[in-house]
Amino acid sequence: MFPLRIDGVRAQSTNLWSANLTRRFAITESVNLELRADALNLANRSQFNPPNTTPTSTNFGRITSAIGESINRLIQLQARLRF
Repeated sequence: MFPLRIDGVRAQSTNLWSANLTRRFAITESVNLELRADALNLANRSQFNPPNTTPTSTNFGRITSAIGESINRLIQLQARLRF
């Protein structure tokens, strides 16, 4: 009888880092310029599928692909003029 769970064979946890920086500049007393930079998946880390746990497969215990929904590093810049 093959066990339902195999110790030590688990999927990766989601580990995405995001960061943003904001700076506000006063142009005049009533006009401000706000600059912002956002970085998603800052470490540019891939997320892999769990290993194959089918005992009759030749790929048993192997990770053969990455999750299709994983995102690449994304950097977004924006400027906002407030008056």
